[in-house]
Order: sequence, then C-alpha cells, then structure tokens
Amino acid sequence: ELAANKKPSAAVTAASLPSQQCVDDDDLSSIKPSDMKEWITRALRSLRSNNHDDLSTINNNGDYSDIRKIVRSREYLSSALKIAHSLADQLSAIEEQRGYHYKHDGGGGKRDEQQRITYEPYYGINKSWSHYVSITCNKAVDDQAIDHLNVLCATFIEDDDGTIKGTSLSDIGRFEMMHSLGGTFVELFSGGQIIIANGGKLQQQQQQIATRSFSPPSTTCTGDINSELLDTPPRTKDEWLRAESPDTFELESAKAIIDAIGEDDELFGNAVNSENNDVVAESTSAIDDTSGSSSLFGGSAGKTFASRSQSTSPVQKKVLRMQSDSIYDNSLRSLGLPNALCDLISNMIGSTTEDSHDNEAYQCVTDVRDDLKMMLDSPEKYLSDFDFVNASIQWESDGEKVVGGCPILFGRDAELEALKESYHRSITSECEVAQIFGPSGIGKSALCDKFAEYATARSDDGGATGCIYLSGRFDRLQQSQPFHAIGSAFDSYCTWLSTKDQSMAKEVSSALKRDIGKEIWRLAAVMPNLSSILGSEYLSQKYDSSDDDAVDAQKRLRYLFCEFVKVMSICHSEAVVLFLDDSQWMDPASAALLNQLLMTSGSAVRDHRFSFMASCRDDEMNETHPLTNMLASVDTFGIKTTMIRLTPMNKDAVNEFVSATLSLLPRITRPLANILHQRSKGSPIFVKQLMVEMSRQRYLYPSLTRRRWVWEVEKIRDMKIPESVATFILNSLNRLPSEVLSALCSLSCFGTTAGIELIEALGAEVQQDLVKHLDEAVAVSVLDKRNNSYYFVHDKLQEAAYSAMNPEDRRRTHFLYGLTLARIAARERDDKLILIASTQVNLGGPEFVADDDQAVQVAKLNLEAGKMAIKMSDFFSAYSFLEYGISYLPKGHWDTNYDLSLELFNKSASCALMNAEHKNLNFLLDQIMHNANCANDKFRAIMISITFKMWSGQIAEAIKMTTSTLNDLGEGIPNLITPSIVEENLKATKEKLARISDDTLLTYPIMIDPLKIEAMSLLGKLFASFSFAGHITSLPFIASKMIQISLESGWSSLSPAAFAHWSNYLALVENKFEDGYRYAKLALSLRRASTSCIYDGAVIFCTTNTKIFVEPVQSTIEFYLEGHKAAMRSGATRYATLCAMVYDMSSFWAGKNVKAVCCAMVETMKQVKFYNNLLLLTIILPAFQVAVKMAGETGIEQSDLINASGESSKERNFAAKLPSHILNTSFHGFYEAFIFRQLERAKQDAETFYEEQSESTINMSSPMFMREFYFGLVSFWIGREKCDKKWLLRGIASKHALNNLATTASTWNFENSECTYMVHIHLCFKQWL
Repeated sequence: ELAANKKPSAAVTAASLPSQQCVDDDDLSSIKPSDMKEWITRALRSLRSNNHDDLSTINNNGDYSDIRKIVRSREYLSSALKIAHSLADQLSAIEEQRGYHYKHDGGGGKRDEQQRITYEPYYGINKSWSHYVSITCNKAVDDQAIDHLNVLCATFIEDDDGTIKGTSLSDIGRFEMMHSLGGTFVELFSGGQIIIANGGKLQQQQQQIATRSFSPPSTTCTGDINSELLDTPPRTKDEWLRAESPDTFELESAKAIIDAIGEDDELFGNAVNSENNDVVAESTSAIDDTSGSSSLFGGSAGKTFASRSQSTSPVQKKVLRMQSDSIYDNSLRSLGLPNALCDLISNMIGSTTEDSHDNEAYQCVTDVRDDLKMMLDSPEKYLSDFDFVNASIQWESDGEKVVGGCPILFGRDAELEALKESYHRSITSECEVAQIFGPSGIGKSALCDKFAEYATARSDDGGATGCIYLSGRFDRLQQSQPFHAIGSAFDSYCTWLSTKDQSMAKEVSSALKRDIGKEIWRLAAVMPNLSSILGSEYLSQKYDSSDDDAVDAQKRLRYLFCEFVKVMSICHSEAVVLFLDDSQWMDPASAALLNQLLMTSGSAVRDHRFSFMASCRDDEMNETHPLTNMLASVDTFGIKTTMIRLTPMNKDAVNEFVSATLSLLPRITRPLANILHQRSKGSPIFVKQLMVEMSRQRYLYPSLTRRRWVWEVEKIRDMKIPESVATFILNSLNRLPSEVLSALCSLSCFGTTAGIELIEALGAEVQQDLVKHLDEAVAVSVLDKRNNSYYFVHDKLQEAAYSAMNPEDRRRTHFLYGLTLARIAARERDDKLILIASTQVNLGGPEFVADDDQAVQVAKLNLEAGKMAIKMSDFFSAYSFLEYGISYLPKGHWDTNYDLSLELFNKSASCALMNAEHKNLNFLLDQIMHNANCANDKFRAIMISITFKMWSGQIAEAIKMTTSTLNDLGEGIPNLITPSIVEENLKATKEKLARISDDTLLTYPIMIDPLKIEAMSLLGKLFASFSFAGHITSLPFIASKMIQISLESGWSSLSPAAFAHWSNYLALVENKFEDGYRYAKLALSLRRASTSCIYDGAVIFCTTNTKIFVEPVQSTIEFYLEGHKAAMRSGATRYATLCAMVYDMSSFWAGKNVKAVCCAMVETMKQVKFYNNLLLLTIILPAFQVAVKMAGETGIEQSDLINASGESSKERNFAAKLPSHILNTSFHGFYEAFIFRQLERAKQDAETFYEEQSESTINMSSPMFMREFYFGLVSFWIGREKCDKKWLLRGIASKHALNNLATTASTWNFENSECTYMVHIHLCFKQWL
C-alpha cells in the first residue's frame, strides 16, 4: 500500500549503497519495499525466531528486555546502520545540490558555499519522518521469502505532490532536516520503543519506569512494539519493574555516585567548564517555566519542544535543546545501545544554529553519513562499550599497537602498497630489494610489521598461503656479535619449525644433510636452534681446531647460508621474506652475506622465492656504508632496489591515529589531532608519547558521564614540550622512580634487548634486583617482556635511557658488567656469555684497567671471543676482538706474555688478511717476524705473507718467499725449474709408485711431522703461484714433490689434491689414460678418507678432467656439479666457478637442451663476475654466444654481456692477448661459422686456432677433444670447398688423434668420431675426383 500511494524522492541504485550486496535495478524493482515500522516488526520477529546466541537468554513471556537485547544485537545494529546510512546519503545529496560544503579544520570547521543559504535557528524536534521511509530487502537464498536483515537500500518516500507533510525535502531547513532525521534514527535504533509523535511528543514504553510511575503503557501508544510485534500479553506493573529495574537501578546508582563525588571532571582533577556553569545557572528558571513534569524522559503532556522554543529567550532555548538532547540520549542509552551511536543521534538533535562550531553537534548531514559509514565498516572500533577499568593511554608491549588492537600505522597506504608491489615482483619475476628509510621514530618498523600481517595471511579458499616471514634487528651495541641480526632471524625459524611442524622439520633436516653434508654444523654456531632440527648426532658435534681453516671461511659460510635458504624455499611452498631492522648498524660481514644471498636468490628466483627488506635511518647512512655498498653491488646483477621513504604524518593521518587510539570518530578527535600534529611535527613516536603525557597530567581522561575520552584543549595547547622527541622521552623517564631508571640504564647498556636470564645473573652478581625494577618498567609500557627477554618498546627509549648516564659512568658500567659476565662465563662454562662480556669490556676501554694482571685477563677474554668469531666465520668481528685484545696487553708483553702475544698477533693477522686491512696486516706481520723466538713460530706469519702477495698480484715475490722457506725446511726447490729437472723428478716418482699397490697406498698413516705438514702447505701455495703465473710446465714437478713427501711421511689433507693433479698430468699431457685413471680413483678414495674438506673441490675437478676421457661423457660431467658444491663448502670459489664453467660447456657439447644450457651459463657468468674472475669470463662468453644463437635467442649479445660484467677495456685487452683466450675464441668462431655455413670466417678462425694450438703449451683440457673433433670436421669442409690438400691433411691428423683416444682412453666416447671422419674423407675424394 505504501509503495502504491507514494513514490521515491530520488533514484536509488544498489551500487550507491555501502557494504551491501549489489543487485541489478530490475531485481531491485521486483522486491516489494516496506515502511520502517513494518521492517522493524519483521526484523525483530526474525531475530527472535532465529534464537541467536546473543539472545539465548530471551524468555517466552515477552519481557521488554527481549527488545533491548535484540536492538543491541550485531545483526539488528548492522541492518539499522545500513538503513540510516542510506537515508543520510540521500539527504547529503540534497545538501550538495544546494552548494553547501563543510570543511573541517582545527577549530571545528568552515563553510565553503557556492550559493549561501540562510536557515532559521532550530531548537527542537517537531516531527519524525519514520512513516516516510521505504526499506528494500533482499530475498533469502534458500526460498523466495524476504530476508529483512539483508537490507539493500532505504529512501524517503514523498507524497504525490512531491512533499513530506506538505514540504519538499529540498525546501526543508538544514537543521530541521538534521533534527527530523535524528528523530527517525531514534525510532529506528530503539526498535520502535521510542516514538516521536506529531508535534514532537515523545512516547516511550518505559517512561513510567523512569518516573517511578508503574502504570502499564497506554493501549493507544504507537510504540507498543512489545505486544504488537512479539504477540505477547501486556505486562503488569511488577513485570515492568522486574524487566527494567536492573538497568534503571544501575543508572540511578551511577547518578547518585556522581552527585556524591562531583562531576567526572572534578573526579579526574580538572575544572568544570565555566561557560557551561554560567549557562546552567542562568537557565534554572527557564527550566522551571517550561517543564510541566519532572520526568527524566520528557516535558509536560501536550507541549512540543518547538512550541516552547518560540516563547523563550536564547539562553532558555539553548537549555531546552540541552534538555531535549538529554531526553533522547538517556532513552537510547537505557536500551544499552552503543555509546557512539547515542552520541551521534544526540549530536544530530543538538544542532541548533549555523554557528554551533564550539561543540560536537553536526553541521551537515554529510558528516552524519560519513560517521555512519565508519560505524558500518569498523563496528569493533566505534561501537564497542567503553572499558573504564582498563581505560588508559598505553600501547601494547610490542610498541606497535594501541590498546584495543589498533595498529599505529596511519597515513602509510601508498608506502604499504609500494612495499607489497615490491614483494610480489621479487617472488614472481625478478629479485628485488625494498629499502625503507626515514628518521628515527617515523614508523619504519610499524610499516614492515603491517606488511608482515599482510604477507603471512592465509586465505580461507586456499589461494594465498602466506609467506615465511623472518625478522632481525641490528644493534649499535651488539655489532661485534657475529651475524647477530641475521642469525637471530633464522634461529627463530628453527625454533618455530622444531616446535610447530615436526614433519616439515624432518624434511628440512634431511634436505640439509643431503645438500650441505657434514659442514652444516658450522651454521649451528650462528643459529643454535638448528641443532633441534638436525637431531642428536649434530648436538654433540665439536669444533675441530685442526680444521679451523678453509680456502676462504667467509665465502664458505655465505654459501652454507645460501644453501639453507634454498632448502627452505624448496621444502616450503611459501616464499621466504627476510626483514632486517635498524640496518644503519649493519656490519660488513652481514652485508657480504646478504650480497651473496641476494645474488644467489636472484639467479633462480622462480625456484627459490626470496625477498629482502631493510629499514634504516637515512640520516646515519653514507656512500661507504656496508648497506649502501651491498645495494650497489647487487644492482650490477640486475637486482633493483625499491626506495620507500617515510615522512612525518600529515594532519589526517594523526587524526586517524588519535581516533583509533580513543575509539572515537575522526570528526570528534580532529581538534585534538590538529594540536598534536602541530606540537609533534607529525612524528608518530612523538604523538604517542604526547598522548601518554597528556593522560598523565589529566588533560586527556575518561569521562564517567560521557562514557568516553575527553580532553582539555587549552591546557594541551599550553603544555611545555621540548622541541626534540629525545629530550621529551628523557624527561619522561626521569620521572620514573630512581631504582627503575637505574635498572633501565643497566639494560640499555646491552642494546634494545637482553635476556632475562642474563639480567638475573648480572643482578645477582652486582647485588641489585634488576628484574623487579625492570618489571615495573614493563608495567608502564617502557619495556616489553616476551620470549624470555626484555625489550625496549622503541629504540628511542633505549637511547634515552643510555644517554641518561654521563659518558664516563657509561664506560665504567660497561667495563664492570663485562668483567662480571666474564666471571659468570668462566664459572658456568657458558661460552655464549664470552662474546657479550668481551663486547661490554671493550665498550668500557683500557682506561678502566686496574693493573697488569687485569689487563692480561681482559686480553685473554678478547682472544677467546675472537676465536669464537672465527669459528662463526665472521672475521670482521674477530678482528675487532683481537685488536682490542692487543690493546689491553701491558708493556713488555712479548717478554712476559709471549704465547698470548703470539697467538693474538697471528690470529689478528689472519683476520686482517681476510678483511683486506693491508696497512695493519704489514704492521702485525712485522711484529711477529721481529719478536718470534724461532722459525716455527714465524711459519704462520710467513704463510699469511705469501697469501697476501699472491692476492695482491706479487706472484714473483710469493714464489721467491715460498721457495726460500721450503729450502729452510730441507725440501730443496730449485730457483729455476727446467724441463730436465721436471723429467728427473717425475721419473723418480713413477718408480716409487710402481713398487706400491693401491691397497697399500690406502693404508698409509696420517702425516704427523709438523715440518712435513708445513712443507706440504708451502708446496700447495707454490702450485697456486705457478698456476697464476702461467708456469704450466712446473706444475707436474710440484705435484710429484708432494707425492714423494706423502709416501715418506704419510697422508696430509693435500695428498689427495697432489694425486689428482698427477692423474691430470699422466692422462692429459702424456696421454697415459690408464695410469691417469688409476690415480684419479686413488685421489678420490683418499679424499673420502680425509677428515678435511678444504681441497675437495680441486680433487673432484681434476679427477673428473681425467675420468671424462675414460667414462661416458654424458654421465661423467655430472661430477663437475659435485665438485662445484664441494668447492663452495670450503670457500674455494676458483675451483667452484671452474667446475660450473666446464660443466656448462661440456653439457653443450654433450648435446643437452640448448636453452637450458644457456640459462645455466648465465648463472655461471654471474658467479664468475661476482668473484671477479676475468679469465674464466673470457672463456665462457664465446661459448655462450654460440649457444644463444643456436637456441634462437637473439636478444643477448656478447658485447652486452661483456659491458654488463663491469670489466674495463684495459682488462679486456689484457685477456685478449692470452694464448688460451685466443685459442678459445678462434675455436668457437670457426664452430659457429661451420654450423651457419660461413666458409670464409670458418677458414680464418680455423687458421688462427691451428697456429695457437701448435704454439700453446696446453695439450688438452676436458673439452679439448671436442675442439680436436670439430677442427677436423671444419678442415675437411674447407679442404672440400677450397680443394686445398693442406686442410685435408689437417683433418686426417685430427682423425688420427681421435683414433688414438678411442684406443687408449674410451672406445665408447670416440669410436663414432672415426665413422664421421670417414664420411667426410669420402666426400672430399668424391668431389676432387
């Protein structure tokens, strides 16, 4: 009937409605709408019949409490809010048509009017529009019935003449519109219990209860929803009392308490607003004159609020408005409706004039609409009951969320989106780094935590599986602890995996043992909880001091970390994200590790999804910072960095923050937020600390009568606040009890976090109850206590506590704590405390040493810490500890503490070599050589010096020093190794080996003579020096010499490498493949029996070079991959890249998929470039160019790759002059010309190849038989096309060479070559004839 007689005042579409199910306009028109009273009736019935959990206490007698519980239920409120929003949206459109726009500012707002419209002041409600509301609901899913809780839209319905009660909506005054809409909301949200009748008369079922008049409601009352809608009999006076008295008594009791103790402002130590006092005092008579009843819920019968306002003074009108507000406000609150919703309606009805900007009353319907939308979207934030018990401005212990679970991340939508996009690019296409930077306290950590919440979320439909999010934090006071940030991040993963997912832990453990092998125990030194995954056999793994060396221990650890991440990525379906906070404190060792981790992950991003994020303070970074250098390095490999800069929050972001903190609508908190923004300059941590301070001074406090937070604007403006947030925080800390502040200062000496066990032990030693006082700091949210550790909730708090001590006291405290922890470590045998104790002592410095004995004690402590850091392959931290140790040595230490001095200087020199500290290295070596008592004590320094000369390009000097030292040891090495000397030495070695069987060789003892061990090490250095210098003919002599020493004194770790090189000489130089193959197998057997893996890569590489001639090529080349892994596990990157390069090239010649070979070559070239091996790059680039062309990939050219590799033209010119480079380039040139039938180019390159091969001292390497084979084919082709006998003879020579290989090496590999050659010979003779 309503739909038939009335029409909508404006077009309504489903798309315009918020948070509702969208339907087509045709479907919308097919659903019959209902008026508001009918909708309320059916919605209440539906909720009661469903017997929802929230209504489980409803009785069948139809008590009024049934309605109260229904209207405050989640379902009813959500549906009613949709209706209210739709109505407000319709009226706000009318406001916009009038040209009225309301803009908020700090004072409450200002108008921007295109067409100014003047409205008469309005002081009361004269009508409700509830009878003119049409509500459309959707149909239920299971049948055709209407689901009245699934609201689609609501609109005002005008009469046929286009008016409501004779007035068009477009002509209604703004405030009258606001009031009438408010009256409609009163009826809507009360479930029909509070009715605004014509003339503004309030009709309510519980009116008699409130006035203590217990007569039943009139049967003519339009608000008798309880009997009309729920089909229950009218209630007696006792039933009304029983149903309503609890809330009524509670309300009266609360008012009695307030009357007894005063207003809530007084209760919280604040003065009552004087203006309100004046208004109330002035209007007492006005209330008496206009009130015909003492009823709390209304005036005398028959009088409307509008009629009263016409006969009163302005002050009386304001009081009347306040009284009418109170009537509706208290009536709604008595139903238990949310406080924010009651405030919203009260502020609508409280709008009186255009100039009402001094309060929270609404000035336009648009604001009402927006606030309703926020209530719809975030009911848990704005519609929750105010908790007086826990009402305080305190943030949760993690420092990132406020009470109520509201994140402090506001105004960062663009930055968060940029971070998400970077993450998705990194795990789906190209590896990428995200760097978040900005000043301290700007919200970098909060942004990443918000991202972590997004990235780790798992969708219910199984789509998004989340990621493995690892986080660590660098600390200025913990920089010397090896890999502290990265290790803690991965250690937390190990803890989580071992406790939460046992099946996955077993899978990861198996993969780690398979892919990394026995070297994995080295990772456990960095991430201790890895042992819980690996099992008991690794728990008892001990550090072998005899195996504390590697070709490069730092590169070894980086490789092991990369393999660990690779295993994680393979075992888990989720991507791995690593976030490192406070990266301005990143140490060089961690930067180098991340560099290789990113390079490796970027090489195989589709298989190993890895994303890295770092946050840092940009004002503490420079061009030489480790992070800056690392990002520049990875950029050369195509790994880009997304820079995300955080700036201070703007006014809107601060307001969002304050709104979420206080659970108030942003419109209400805007004046407070503007003040906070002005005082804090938008710093998130400053805003947070200001709010805490305002709460402490009771300028911001919970109000009992208003049931929400309130504040004193003028007092907040007048607060004395330092310009610096650091000073402000320090002043706040100074107000803490002295014992608490002292404990915080103690904690700050260890950085932003420290273990509770550590603090307890320290407190017991220094006789202070540190834990008790730190727990007090936890109670006031300065600290967080979790995971058995104390954490400062923000590093600014740690810095403030640290700066509370004067510098000298700070250093003295560090030194005292270091000595104390050193005593505990010695007593408890706790190695973990050694690093912490050494760090603390060194932060104090030598000036606090009491005497020489204490100085020696501290030097020994640093020596132990340095050795532990070396064990963890962090030579930067180790070097720092050892240098500190040297600085503590007393005068005359070489005489009084010789052994300690020698060990400190030796190990410090080793670390200086690894860290390229060349200036200090020379000083340390000079000290050792000058003060060492004997040659044996100088040996370590000599080895370091030789290595340094080799790495710095002083090859001749390295050879001279090595030869001289060997002569001193009695192992005569001639200064000039002539061919005759080589031949004589090789002959002697062959004779010795010929008399010993393989079984006997395998039973030889381990070498124990220190002089012989030193000689073997020096010969290994000499072999490397000859290789660098290109003295190829001398290499067999060195290998032969090492074998002779091994046969005399037993096997050393270098013996397998000596036999591997020996096998290469026999097979590749003397073409004695059977003998070479024998010693290759012997070398592999010795390698498996050795306890050292330092030279495994070299052994596998050399033996495979021999085996490839004897065993099937296709299967044998796979050993190069094994050699690559073995070399990387010892840090031997030269042999690792050699293995990778030869594997790729051999795979190409063996006929593997060309595109797959191209991809593998790209990764190998990245490794070669990463380790700066120019010569290998010049070898693989020509092969890669040919492979790319054969695969049809024309987008990559050789010139592009050379330029991308970063070498200068000088370096390229140098490489171009090397015989090996010319030989390699010409070979690939004629092969490519042969494949693509470019005869002249093939002839030119083949001629160059022939000349270089004749002059080269290199006979064959692993791919050389392929060179011989294709040179023969090209020779026959040129001879056939050019009718040149010279080329035919060259082809026949190649045929004989391959026939010899088929006879002496492997028929399997080379017999088909002879058949191919015979065909070409036949073609040549046929063409010539």
